[in-house]
Amino acid sequence: MFRALRHRNFRLFWFGQLVSLIGTWMQILAVGWLVWRLTHSAFWLGVAGAMPFMPSLFLSSIGGVLVDRYDKRRLLIISQSGMAFLSAVLGILTVSGIIQLYQIITLAVLIGLMMAMDTPARLAFIREMVGKDDMDNAIALNSTVFNSARIVGPPIAGLLVPLVGEGGCFLINAFTFSGVIVSLLLMRGLDQIRILNPEPILTQLAQAFSFMRRHDVIRPLMTSLAFYGLFGFTMVVLMPIFADRVLGVGVKGLGMLMGAMGIGALASSLMVATFSHDSRRGRMVFGGAIGVALGFLGFSLSRTFSLSLALLVLAGFGMFLMLNSLVILIQKQTPHELLGRVMGLYATGFIGLVPIGNILAGVLASGIGAPATMLIGSVICLGVAIFVLGRSRSVLKL
Repeated sequence: MFRALRHRNFRLFWFGQLVSLIGTWMQILAVGWLVWRLTHSAFWLGVAGAMPFMPSLFLSSIGGVLVDRYDKRRLLIISQSGMAFLSAVLGILTVSGIIQLYQIITLAVLIGLMMAMDTPARLAFIREMVGKDDMDNAIALNSTVFNSARIVGPPIAGLLVPLVGEGGCFLINAFTFSGVIVSLLLMRGLDQIRILNPEPILTQLAQAFSFMRRHDVIRPLMTSLAFYGLFGFTMVVLMPIFADRVLGVGVKGLGMLMGAMGIGALASSLMVATFSHDSRRGRMVFGGAIGVALGFLGFSLSRTFSLSLALLVLAGFGMFLMLNSLVILIQKQTPHELLGRVMGLYATGFIGLVPIGNILAGVLASGIGAPATMLIGSVICLGVAIFVLGRSRSVLKL
């Protein structure tokens, strides 16, 4: 299960991320609660949730070109340092009591600019830290860090917000970025692969897009990912409304709801880490897609806190069974010279379309309510899973 941790560089990165991502999840919860407290508007909740991801829609593909061209470790140090600084600014403004909605949104966009480079660099860097043989396991273990932090971070934030305020959570997050930065500085013996391609950026992007469009496996995977980015993964932005108005459990309950998704996601990631190289990843993508859709569909209808927690465990399990297996399949099918750019396109589908979905969810929730909005999104995702992934023989046979 943990074989990729025998690589020293990946081990450093893994533990550094664990520290950093706990702070990140604290900030995600605190930002959502701060915006809800300031506005009590589903629309602005959707906008604020969208802004960190909006730059990825337009820039992650360009970030993928940079990843193929330059030292990935240096790119990650730059992006992590930038996000630490911006989180500190957000914390200082909040603690001082002068925070305004436009400042939250502006800083979220700037953090998103860093993420547009950070995400493809992080994904492509995994193969260079562990090699191709341990790549499957490393991707799954990388996801366990994300989801372990998802279990721990939101409940901590839910307890700390009443004590130190949202600003205290932002300042803690700024400090936790040091975990990844220090781990990157301590790495040794990296054989970084850079592609010396003199062609223009748009030409290089066209090469990656053409490869993706013609590939019988990657095309349906990316198509499904785009729909889930618009209508499935965006449902998390509505959680403060469910916690406050639908279930009546407040900010502490919000931390438990988000932590429940993390429990399911962690269980899924650990399970994927145990599988061998020849496991049926395509069927896992399909099963995970069905699971996340059914989990959110049931959650939209639930009015009982305990049942809602159980359904979010299912949604989290399905989400990361789908995502982990999907990333492994894409990386296996992509030649190294295109990996950064294809991971940039992946980030566009997974992260870049989320802001549009967040804004759409906020607008719909303002008009028809959060439960109805989540129900519609879940039904759309269920249809995509059945009619895109379920009918793709190229995916299901892998």
